Amino acid sequence: MANSLKHVEPYQIGFKQAALYLTAQLSLLPAVAPGKVPKIMIDILAMAGSFVLPSRRQRHYPRAVKK
Repeated sequence: MANSLKHVEPYQIGFKQAALYLTAQLSLLPAVAPGKVPKIMIDILAMAGSFVLPSRRQRHYPRAVKK
């Protein structure tokens, strides 16, 4: 999924929601006519943008290692 989006790294995609969506869509494939599979795959990739997580906010304090 991240490969289909420009400037999005795999760690920026929400795993849980993407996994639930993919599982639901792929479980329907056995009941779909073979000619419709490419359209379903395009639809799956089109939904990839909705699973992108927001960027992290800046820290209020500097990061430090405690001794």
